[in-house]
Amino acid sequence: MTPMKEDYLKIIFELGGKQKKVSNKQIAISLNIAAGSVTEMVNKMAAEGLAEHTPYAGISLTNKGIRLAEDLVRKHRIWEDFLVEKLDYDLPDVHDEAEVLEHVTSAKLVNALDDMLGNPTHCPHGGVIPDRYGHYHEDSHTELVSVRVQRIVSTAGTAPECVGKLCLDDQILFATRAPTMKFLTSTEHLNVCVCNSQ
Repeated sequence: MTPMKEDYLKIIFELGGKQKKVSNKQIAISLNIAAGSVTEMVNKMAAEGLAEHTPYAGISLTNKGIRLAEDLVRKHRIWEDFLVEKLDYDLPDVHDEAEVLEHVTSAKLVNALDDMLGNPTHCPHGGVIPDRYGHYHEDSHTELVSVRVQRIVSTAGTAPECVGKLCLDDQILFATRAPTMKFLTSTEHLNVCVCNSQ
C-alpha cells in the first residue's frame, strides 16, 4: 500500500470515518489537496474494500480499513511519544517526523517501542493510542462548526499548538464563533473563556 493511501485511511479515521460518513471536502482540507484527487483515491479505496463511498453523502471505513487505520495511528502516535520522551523533540516538530516513520515501521518495531515507552495510552498531542490488540477509547469528533455558543467543550485530544496556551483537559466556553469556521488551525483565533476543569 502506498504512503498516500495510508494517509487517506488515517485522516478518514481521525475525522470520524469509523462511525460516520466523512465528506470529500473534509479530507481535501485535512490533507491540503484538491477535491478531485480525493474522489479518485476514494474510488480506489472503495474498490479495494477499505472504504464505503456514498456519492454526495461521504465515505466511511470498512472493518478492513478501520484495522489498517488503527495500525497507522498507533505507529504515528507511538513515534511521536518516542521522539518527545526519548529524544527531547519539541512538540511542534514531532508530527512531520512521525509521518515519515509510520510508513516504514514493522509491527515488531512498534511493539518494542510501545513496551520501551511503558505502553502509553495517549500521544504528546493528547490523541488516543490503540494498543497492540486494537483496543482504545474513542476520541471525540466534534467539529467547531457544530459547537453552540455558550457550550463548554473539552480540549482533550486537541494538539496544544492548535489551541495556544490552553492545556490538555482544559475546557473552553465558546462565547462567539465565526459561522464559516470549520477546523481550528494555529492561524485562527477564537473568542473564548477558559474554565479550569479541576
